[in-house]
Amino acid sequence: MDNGSGIRVMDFWNMEQVHCGTHSTSGLYRHDYIDYADVSCISFIYVFYGDTARSLKYTNPTTLKIEEWMSRAAEYTWNDIPQSTDNFIINTFYDYEFIWMNERNDTLYAGMYYAEDNDNYPQFVYSIGGVNFTDSCNISSVNQHLHECPGKVPPIIQTPQTSVLFTSRDNVTLVCSYLSYYPVLDVRWNFDSSENGVRMIITNDIDHTKYSGSSTQAPSLTIHAAELSDQGNYTCSMKNRYGWAEGSGIQINMLTGIE
Repeated sequence: MDNGSGIRVMDFWNMEQVHCGTHSTSGLYRHDYIDYADVSCISFIYVFYGDTARSLKYTNPTTLKIEEWMSRAAEYTWNDIPQSTDNFIINTFYDYEFIWMNERNDTLYAGMYYAEDNDNYPQFVYSIGGVNFTDSCNISSVNQHLHECPGKVPPIIQTPQTSVLFTSRDNVTLVCSYLSYYPVLDVRWNFDSSENGVRMIITNDIDHTKYSGSSTQAPSLTIHAAELSDQGNYTCSMKNRYGWAEGSGIQINMLTGIE
């Protein structure tokens, strides 16, 4: 099965009754044995990048689904990398089906990269010494080089709430989290008042008796002793080195007439 088949590696290994051609360095290969294996008979599974240049070992596999055992830390990695601090992540939001990084997520050791808009994917990328993922992604690979670093984008913001009701003097917490491979440099909340139509920017250095949060360490915002004047729409915004991003708005309203 050639790399340009348009099939993701994870999906490829989860298919049943797949018959593939001869192994080569320019394509994907899957042995028929995977369809018939008794998982209880498998002692361990290895994943090799660049022959033995980079290797991962998973012991006691409980399933034949590749993404299920690659979603946990490997029991063995290449000797120079301490396994206790590494991150092994599947199906990331930057088109990596699998990625092996250090604890800070700023150095990449190996990965499976896929992009639907290119016929030459997936790519199997690795670096013997680890490559700086935040600045350069010219990574040696088995077949080719990955010349552009995916994910050089602003943070992806997650705000699960759309509306919040509160009673007078409640503490109201508006939840905001993010995904970013690059350090978040600034967090702020935009408050559009429904009382007077004025926009206010809430940052970490504003009155802490009224607000807390809105920081890179704690992006969620808590409004202390909320009142009618706090009604309105709140939007979480933040930036990394590649720009600002804004989450979905959260409308908060005070319940009135409650005894």
